[in-house]
Amino acid sequence: MKNQIILLIAFVTFSANAQFGNLLNKAKEKLTEKKSEVKSDKTINTEKAMSTENLSIETVFEFPYQGTDYSSPNKSSLASIIASKDILNPYNHIRKEGETGIVHFAKDYPDLKPVIEPFENNLKIEFFEALPNSGKETFTNSFSSKSHIYARITALSGTIKDVFKLDEKNPVIDLKMVLYDDQNQRLKYGNGNNPTYIALSSEQANLKSLDIDIMPHTMKYSIYKGNSGDAIYYSPFPNMHNKEIFDRNGAFKVGVFFNSKTRDDWGKELDGDGIVYANTFDYEFSAKDVATIMSEQEAVFEANKNGIRTTKKDLPEEWKLKSNPITMGMTQAQITSLYLNNYEGGESALKVIKFFAHPSSGGWTIQKNEYGIPLYRYSNQFYTLFVKNINTNDCYFQRFSLRQQYNGGGTYDAVIGDITYDVNFTECDKMK
Repeated sequence: MKNQIILLIAFVTFSANAQFGNLLNKAKEKLTEKKSEVKSDKTINTEKAMSTENLSIETVFEFPYQGTDYSSPNKSSLASIIASKDILNPYNHIRKEGETGIVHFAKDYPDLKPVIEPFENNLKIEFFEALPNSGKETFTNSFSSKSHIYARITALSGTIKDVFKLDEKNPVIDLKMVLYDDQNQRLKYGNGNNPTYIALSSEQANLKSLDIDIMPHTMKYSIYKGNSGDAIYYSPFPNMHNKEIFDRNGAFKVGVFFNSKTRDDWGKELDGDGIVYANTFDYEFSAKDVATIMSEQEAVFEANKNGIRTTKKDLPEEWKLKSNPITMGMTQAQITSLYLNNYEGGESALKVIKFFAHPSSGGWTIQKNEYGIPLYRYSNQFYTLFVKNINTNDCYFQRFSLRQQYNGGGTYDAVIGDITYDVNFTECDKMK
C-alpha cells in the first residue's frame, strides 16, 4: 500500500511538471511564431531569453486602462503577453498585479525580457536646481512647486546625436511629461500626451551633454531653436499646473521622457516610439505657488521668443538668384516704394539692397469670407526685399506682396503693400 502511495505521488508530480513544461513549450512556440512576424529592426533572441526555468508563466500584469487609469487596469498573464503580437517598449507603463505604485516600466521586470524591444542604457538623465549666475547646481530627485528645475542629459558614449540617432540636417528630440498620482491611481500627461519638440542646432546635437529647462528661472533658461532658427522650445511642465492635473496639494512623482523617431535606410520614420529614455523626480505641489509659476514662465517665454525673433539667420537662396520678371503691371521702383511707405520714415531710414521677384503666372487671388463675399485680393507674385536700416545698422530680409481691399460692387481699392510677413535679421557683412 505504501509503495502505491509513493507511486501515486510521483505520478501526480510528474503530470504537474509535464503540464507546466508543455505550457512553457507552447509559450516558446508562440515566441518563435512571433519572432518571424516582427520587423527585422526589432528582432530579439526569444529562444535565449526564454531558456530560464524559473519563469512564472502565470504571472499577471496590469496595464493602465486607456493609458491613464490604474484604478480599473487591463490585465494579462505573462503567457497572454507572450502569445500576443505586441513588442513592448522598455518604458511602457505596466506593473504586476498586487502592486499599488503606478511608476513601473516594462524594463523593470526580468520576466518581460522576451517581449521587450532591445535597448541601450546610453543616456544619463539627472535633475538639478541652480541659482542664476552662481554657477552652483544642486543635483537631486526631489523638488517643490517653489523650485526651478532643470534636466541634464548626458551621453555615456558618443554625442547626443549618436544616442538618439538624430537626423543631421534637422536634429530634433521629443519631450513628454507625465504626472503620477498614486492617490487616484492615475497618470496625467502634459500637452495632451503630444510631444514637445526640442530642435537642436548642429553644434548642440554634437555635444555630449545638454541642459533642458523643466521649470526655469527668469534669469536662467536655454534657447533651443534648431538649425533654421524658427523653432522655440518651451517646457510643457508649467502649463501642467492646473486643477485638472493637480487636483490637490501634496506629493506626486513626475516622469520626463526623451525620445527620437527611428528611420529606415531610406530616411522614412518607423512606427512606434523609437528611442526612449526616461527618469522621474518627486514633486511636492501647493496651489498657492501657481500664480508665481505662471508669471515667471510667461516672462521666460516672452524673453525666449524675442531672442528667437532677433537671431541672425543665413541669407536665403533668393540672395544669389536673378530676379524674375514682374507680372503685376507695376515697376520695381513702384513696388519698392509701396514697401518703404509701410514703415514710418521708411523712405529715409531704409535702404533696399536687393529686390527679388518670385516666379509667378501673374494675376490676383481673391480671399472670401465664410459667406463667399470677397474681403480682399492679393498678388500671385511675391517679393523678397533685402534691407538695411541706416539708423540702427540692422540688416534683414522680408517677404512682401501686394493687396487690394474689396470695395463692393466688384471693385477694389488702390494697391497697397502687405508686410505681415516675418522680418528675418541677418549679418550686414553678408549683404555685400
